[in-house]
Amino acid sequence: MSRLFQDFDTQPQDLRDNLSAQRFEEAKKLIPDYHTTIGVVLCGLTVNMNAWIDRYPNPRSASPISKGEFLMTDTRQGVANIRGIATGQN
Repeated sequence: MSRLFQDFDTQPQDLRDNLSAQRFEEAKKLIPDYHTTIGVVLCGLTVNMNAWIDRYPNPRSASPISKGEFLMTDTRQGVANIRGIATGQN
């Protein structure tokens, strides 16, 4: 996410420094892609965080082993998908 926000921040500065019709069209195409990617990543993280809260409403409600198993089985694939989307690999 940090990289996405940094890239999104640098695009307008780069566009101002190297203004041309071609650069404007490139930036115009990138903005919806950034918005979509950021939205998908935030949604996916929210789903995973809500699943964690539902399963472990109290910090002492389960053992560290149980929590580790939950991370490795229930959230691992989702996080891998989120990472792939964020890096443009999905």
